[in-house]
Amino acid sequence: MAEVINFPSEIGFHQNKDTDIICEIGIFDDPDNQYQGVHSVNLTKENLMIIGSTQVGKTNLLQTLIRNVTTKYTSDEVNIFIIDFASMVLRNFEGLKHVGGVVTSSEDEKLKNLLKLLYAELDARKEKLLSVGVSSFSAYREAGKTDLPQIILMVDNLTALREMYFNDNDELLGLCREGLAVGISVVIANTQTQGMGYKYLSNFSCRIAMFCNDTNEYSSLFEHCRERIEDIKGRCLIEVNKKYMDCQTYLAFEGEKEIDRVMAIRAYIEEINGRDNNAAKKIPVIPSLLTAKEVVRDYAKTVRRTFDIIIGLDYATVDPFIINLANIGVLGISGKEGRGRHSFIKYVVRMLNVMYRDRSEVHIFDGIDKRLACLENLPNVSHYSLSSEVAVETFKEAEEELKRRYDELAAGNEDIIAKSKLILIIINQTSIVEELQSNPTVMAAYRNMIGKYKNMRVGIIIGGIENEAIPYSAPDMLKRVKETRHMLFFDDLANSKALEITMVQGKPFRKKTELGDGFYLKDNSIVRLKIPFWEEQ
Repeated sequence: MAEVINFPSEIGFHQNKDTDIICEIGIFDDPDNQYQGVHSVNLTKENLMIIGSTQVGKTNLLQTLIRNVTTKYTSDEVNIFIIDFASMVLRNFEGLKHVGGVVTSSEDEKLKNLLKLLYAELDARKEKLLSVGVSSFSAYREAGKTDLPQIILMVDNLTALREMYFNDNDELLGLCREGLAVGISVVIANTQTQGMGYKYLSNFSCRIAMFCNDTNEYSSLFEHCRERIEDIKGRCLIEVNKKYMDCQTYLAFEGEKEIDRVMAIRAYIEEINGRDNNAAKKIPVIPSLLTAKEVVRDYAKTVRRTFDIIIGLDYATVDPFIINLANIGVLGISGKEGRGRHSFIKYVVRMLNVMYRDRSEVHIFDGIDKRLACLENLPNVSHYSLSSEVAVETFKEAEEELKRRYDELAAGNEDIIAKSKLILIIINQTSIVEELQSNPTVMAAYRNMIGKYKNMRVGIIIGGIENEAIPYSAPDMLKRVKETRHMLFFDDLANSKALEITMVQGKPFRKKTELGDGFYLKDNSIVRLKIPFWEEQ
C-alpha cells in the first residue's frame, strides 16, 4: 500500500445526496480478500476517536475530515467547531464558512462560550425533535427536515483540554453522551487512551489507531486486538466488519513544506467560501475592541424600550447589556485615566443622537480639560458649558419641566410621559458638584429629580469621580452614588476605592482588564463589560 495518497480529486463540490454525513478518510487493505477499498466514517451516527503518538498524522486526519465534509456539504448542512490544544495548525480553518470558530489553549472565555452555545443547541434540538415526533437526528433528516445542520466538534489533544479546564466538571463528556441523538458529533484526537476511562470510550463506537509507541493502546481501543502497524505517517488501524485492517489516510493538502500546505489550505478556503452563500453560527466572543458600528449592526434588535442604550457586552453571557437612561437616577463614572471613562460618555451622547435625536436633550458640564468638547454641536446637546452658574439654571429649569409633567400626569394626561423628551444631565467635573451642593435651591431640585420626579424621564451622569473613598462629608450627589452603589468603574476591580468591593464579590473578576473594559455596579451586582467606543467617520 502506498505511503502517501493524495486527497481524491473526484470528490465533487456539494454533490452529496446522503442524509447522513459520511466522510471518506483513506484506502484500507484487506489481504485476505486481496482487496483495497475506500474507508468511510459516518459522523451522523458515530463519534470518532483517533489515538496515536506524536507526528504520526492525527492532525492531518482531522484536516482530511474537514476537507471531505466541506467539499461535499454546504454550511447549511454541516457546522464545524474546533478545539485545538495541540499544534494549533487547525486555526488556519477559522476563516472557512463551515467553521464556527477555533478555540486554543489560552482562550478560556471562548471555550466557555463554545460549550454554552453547544449545550443551548443541544436543548433546543431536543425540543425540536420532540415536536416532530422523532427520536434521533437521522430520523429527523430522513423525514425531509433540513433546517438543522449536523454539528461536528473536533478536539485535538483531549488530555491537555481536560487537565487545563475539566478538573472539576467534564462538560465535554455530556456532549459525547447526548449529542449524537440531536446531530452533534464529537471527533477526538489524542496521544493515548490512558486517563479517559470507560465513560469516554463507551461513547466512541468509531475508533482509529495510528502508530502508537505503547502497543497496549491498540488493545485499549480494539477488543482482543493483537495487530500492529508500521511507523508510517498517515498509516492507521481500523475495524471493518469486525476485522482489523491497515488503512492509509489521505494527505489532506499537498506540499513539501508546512508553509506550502498552509498556502494550499488558504487557497482551498477561498475556493469553498466562494461556492457557499451562508456560514456557520459563530462562537460568541468578546472582541478586543467594540465599536458603536458593531453594536448597531449586531445587537440593535435587542433594544426594546424607548431610551434603552446598549452600554456594552457582558463578559459572562456575551449578550448586550442594556440600561434605560430614562430611569438611571444618578450614575457615577470612575476609574483609571485612559481606560475609557470619557469615551463612554461620548458614546452614550452620540448613540442618543442617532437613536433619539428629537426625543432627548443633553446638558453637558465639562471639566477644564474640555474632554467632551467634541459633543458641543450635536443636535441633541442643549448645553455645553464649564460654568457652575449655567448648571444651576439648568437644574432649576429641569425641575420646572419635570413638575409640569408630573402635574399633567396627576391631572389625567396619561400620554404626557410617552411624549416627553429625556433630560440627561452630565457633570464631568466634581468641582461643579461641590458648587451645586452649596445652593439650597439646586439641591432641592436635585432631590425632587431623584425622588418625586424620578419617573418623569430624567437621568444624571457624574463623570470624573476620583478613585478615592467617598467620605460622609461628600456632596449629596456623590453620596448617592455610594449609597446606591451605582457606578461604571474603568480599571481592575481590585483597585476600586470609590466603592468598596469585598473579596467574595471580587473573586470572579480577578482577570486583568483591557482597554475598554468596565464594571457596571448597581446595589450588590457586578457585571464586567466590554464598553463600545464611537469610531469617528
